[in-house]
Amino acid sequence: MTDNLEHVDNRDRKSPNAFRTIGETAEIIGVAQHVLRFWESKIPHIKPLKHHGRRYYKPDDIAVLQKVKTLLYEEGYTVKGVQHSLNNIAVDKNQPDVFSVASMSLFNDQEQYILQEMLRNLYHSRDLLVSILLNSP
Repeated sequence: MTDNLEHVDNRDRKSPNAFRTIGETAEIIGVAQHVLRFWESKIPHIKPLKHHGRRYYKPDDIAVLQKVKTLLYEEGYTVKGVQHSLNNIAVDKNQPDVFSVASMSLFNDQEQYILQEMLRNLYHSRDLLVSILLNSP
C-alpha cells in the first residue's frame, strides 16, 4: 500500500515556471495532444520550444492555450476569430501590455500592427535564445 504513495506524480512538484511537455500541457488544458498540434499550426501565438522533436510549453504558452480553449469551446469563436482576438490582447501579464496601449487609440492601425509584430518577434527571439541555452553543453 505504501508503494503507491511513493509514485507521486512529478508534475505536481514542478515549479510554476517550469516548461511542460505536450502530454502535461494537454492534461492541464483538457484537450488531446493532436488538438494542441492543430492549434499550433493555425494560431501563430502558440510557439512552444522544440528540442529533438519534442515540444516544451512555457507558462505563457499555457496561458495562451487556455484562452484559445475558452474562446473556441465556451465563447464559440472560429479559429480565425481566435487569431483576431489574440492580436488584440496581451496574454502574458509579465510582459509590457503593448496591446492595451495600442487599443487606446494612441496609434493608428498600421502602427498597432507594427507594434504587435515587433513584440511577436521579440518573443520569438527570446524563445530562440532559450532554445540555444537548452542545447548548449
